[in-house]
Amino acid sequence: MKRFKKIAVCLSATAIMSAAITGFSTNAKDIGSIYLSVYAGQPSSANVIKQSWTFTTASSTTTMSITNYTKSGSDSYVSLISTTGIGGVLYRTGSINTTNVKLGVTASAQATLNDFSKGDHRASGKVTG
Repeated sequence: MKRFKKIAVCLSATAIMSAAITGFSTNAKDIGSIYLSVYAGQPSSANVIKQSWTFTTASSTTTMSITNYTKSGSDSYVSLISTTGIGGVLYRTGSINTTNVKLGVTASAQATLNDFSKGDHRASGKVTG
């Protein structure tokens, strides 16, 4: 009987730990879509070189990704930063993420297209967290 109780206690503890771990890393929600563009010959007011978002963290991971990137004329890059800990640049498609983000906190993120001196440049992707 004592052995049965020990097994039951161990199984209960394992179930509680599994539930706690699952609850810690909730599903990331879409925060916003990234769409940055500069077209040669267009007025500068038609260009979108920076986007910003303010959000409440809903996941222990924040991710900023560029899934489509086309450029011509110069070697532009996208700067990705977030108050949750992201800070980096992408010269092609890819993603940057940070983990151990505190849940329920107000945060901000920003994507900026840089060094687009000539030609056409388009970058799109998304922010999740």
